[in-house]
Amino acid sequence: MTTTVETSKRKFSKLAWLSICLTFFIELSHVRSFPSYNGTISLVAFYTSAQHDTDALLRGAAIFLILGSLSIVADIIFCAVWASEILNGYTGVVKFSLAAFIINIFVKAASLYSAVIVTAVASSTGVAEELCASDEGDYGSD
Repeated sequence: MTTTVETSKRKFSKLAWLSICLTFFIELSHVRSFPSYNGTISLVAFYTSAQHDTDALLRGAAIFLILGSLSIVADIIFCAVWASEILNGYTGVVKFSLAAFIINIFVKAASLYSAVIVTAVASSTGVAEELCASDEGDYGSD
């Protein structure tokens, strides 16, 4: 089961790195200001994926799920308010930053799904380990 947790964490980590890279592309725009919290959300995801302790992994994933969900809602609102103005009034780098911003929304959604998978696998592995530990204790006392 440990390899399943490690595989899930590795996929989660790759998505976090992709989101960090997209955040750098988003910040290239010097004319139009884009929300800057995406880098922080990506760092939370990367920090969570680096945890080796199951409890810390579950806590970090819960925090990421909350912050990531809120940031996706805020990103959608930002796009609804400003996307048409950016597409009609700006050229070049600003449109590229908007495209990276929209792609990052989908990457964060995939990261949220990956965090749910990591949480499910880690919690089931933790429960299985606790059951095995309690079974060993019961057999040793007989």
